[in-house]
Amino acid sequence: MPAPHSIDLRERVVRAYERSGEPIPVVAARFGVAPAALQRWLRRKREFDTVAPLTKGGGNRSPVDLEALTKVVVELRDATTYEL
Repeated sequence: MPAPHSIDLRERVVRAYERSGEPIPVVAARFGVAPAALQRWLRRKREFDTVAPLTKGGGNRSPVDLEALTKVVVELRDATTYEL
């Protein structure tokens, strides 16, 4: 997944939309962002008074025990993934 757009860009696009009165697709095209992205930013601004991206969540937790991993690396000094 690509990195989120900067907060500065998000704020500029939202401000441009609010000031211009132009449709979302027109403003989004001017800044080179997807209209759906601008819609999400406007909704976040309305609901939370910020356009900052949500914190990244989900994914799979590593089944490796950090303490055990550290011990193995210290003992073997140069453990490979296979050795672990």
